[in-house]
Amino acid sequence: AATAGTGGVKVAVILPLSAAGNAGLAAQSMRNAAEMALAEFQNPNIQLLIKDDNGSPQGAQAGAQQAVDEGAEIILGPLFAQSVPAVAQVARTRGISVIAFSTDSSIAGRGVYLLSFLPESDVNRIVEYSGSIGKRSVAVLVPDNAYGNVVEAAVKAAVPRRGGRVVAFEKYGADR
Repeated sequence: AATAGTGGVKVAVILPLSAAGNAGLAAQSMRNAAEMALAEFQNPNIQLLIKDDNGSPQGAQAGAQQAVDEGAEIILGPLFAQSVPAVAQVARTRGISVIAFSTDSSIAGRGVYLLSFLPESDVNRIVEYSGSIGKRSVAVLVPDNAYGNVVEAAVKAAVPRRGGRVVAFEKYGADR
């Protein structure tokens, strides 16, 4: 855990900083972006309370509890949908809003907001563009996880709606 800035408004940032692979890399990039944004302003009245959730709901809940105990007024994060309910539970007891980075729209509501690109919107834009340039047949390759399931459902709804057809659909595992 670390802090950045010295202002009076405390903003928790909960990320999987120690997670392996792409999750840890993304978390480090997001932390760097938050710190750079803070540095861009002259003496902002903000202090970032940076918490590592280890990529787990338990870690996220512990980070959120630490942050609210330290006076956080809002929580940015976590990154993963499965960690959001644990953070939201802590935040709701104190009336604190959560702005999660997840793409899972089902977790939003009751003080939880999303700051992300929703896969359904991305799929709709891709399908609209493809249709506008005369492409009607679609082949899809998605990860075999919750995100891939959302993309799959969105593709299977959007493509026929635009008069197209899905000619191939494959999922790949985490080992690929």
